[in-house]
Amino acid sequence: MRKVRLGQSDLEVSVICLGTMTWGTQNSLAEGQAQMEQAWAAGCNFLDTAEMYPVNPVRVETVGRTEEIIGDWNARTGRRGERPRRRSDVEIRLSELLWAMSGGSGDASC
Repeated sequence: MRKVRLGQSDLEVSVICLGTMTWGTQNSLAEGQAQMEQAWAAGCNFLDTAEMYPVNPVRVETVGRTEEIIGDWNARTGRRGERPRRRSDVEIRLSELLWAMSGGSGDASC
């Protein structure tokens, strides 16, 4: 799968991002990890995550479950060092890039 470099950073992500917002409610651990395996095999290294996932509906008892599924997959596969990029990683780096492009002044929020 084609990868793109973000600006002049060293961050490279796949052009397709795998959504994870239902892992832990509508999708089980096994289903979420099977989706990760298939995406990884196709060259996808970019995951859409958020601290409130899973949603549909958002419930206190399931918040963070998506991150647990991803963490379990990283531990189980031994791919911790080559982990997929999460959207939050990209947002942080993009904010840094925008801040640098603005000359280090002003609001660099995305």
